[in-house]
Amino acid sequence: MPTRNVNLKRERLYDAKLARLRAAIDEGDASGLAEGDVFSHVREALHLPANDSATTDAA
Repeated sequence: MPTRNVNLKRERLYDAKLARLRAAIDEGDASGLAEGDVFSHVREALHLPANDSATTDAA
C-alpha cells in the first residue's frame, strides 16, 4: 500500500533525525564548553533520560 510506504519512510526519517539530535546533545554535553545542564529542556521535551555526566564545575 502506497500510504503505508510513505508513513514508514517518514517514520524512518524522523527516527534518523532524532538519533542525530541525540548524538549532537551528547557531543555538546561532552565538550564541557557550557556550564550546567543546558540541554535539559530538549531532553525533557523529547522524553530523553537526564545526562548523569553533566557538571557545573568550571574547567
